[in-house]
Amino acid sequence: MRISKGLKQAYDLQDFTYAAALALRDSLRTRGKLVISREDASAIGSLVKAWESCQERIRIHRNKPMPGVLRPEKPKPRRRPMSPASVRVVCPAAGPPSEPEATVKADAPIEPTAQAAVRNGEAEISQNHLGQNGTPSETRASA
Repeated sequence: MRISKGLKQAYDLQDFTYAAALALRDSLRTRGKLVISREDASAIGSLVKAWESCQERIRIHRNKPMPGVLRPEKPKPRRRPMSPASVRVVCPAAGPPSEPEATVKADAPIEPTAQAAVRNGEAEISQNHLGQNGTPSETRASA
C-alpha cells in the first residue's frame, strides 16, 4: 500500500514539532535546571497542539475511528441443543372430540322457537312479532 502525500507530510510535520519541542527543552536548561518563562510556556503549548493536530491527521488518513466510537458487537447467545428430557409436548389428550358446553338450569323456562332461532344465528323474531297462529306478522310503520 502506497503512503499518500498528505500522510507523509503529517508524519514529517509531527517529527518536526517533536524535534522543536526537544530543542526548546534543551535551550531552556541552565545549570541542570529547567527555567521556563511565559513566552516559552506558550511556545511549548503551541508545539503540543501542532503535534496533536498532526496525530489527528494521521488517524484520519489511516481510516482509524476515534476511540470509543465503535463498540464491539455483543456475541449472540449460543443456543443449547434441546435434550429429549427437556422437550414438553403440548398436545390435547387423545379422546372423543369435545362438544361445546351447554348449561341448562333445571328451573329455567323453555324459550319459544323464534327466540331460540335467534340464538342459533337465524333471523331475529321476538314473541311480540308473532301472530295468533305463531307465524311472523307484518309490522306497520307509524306515520
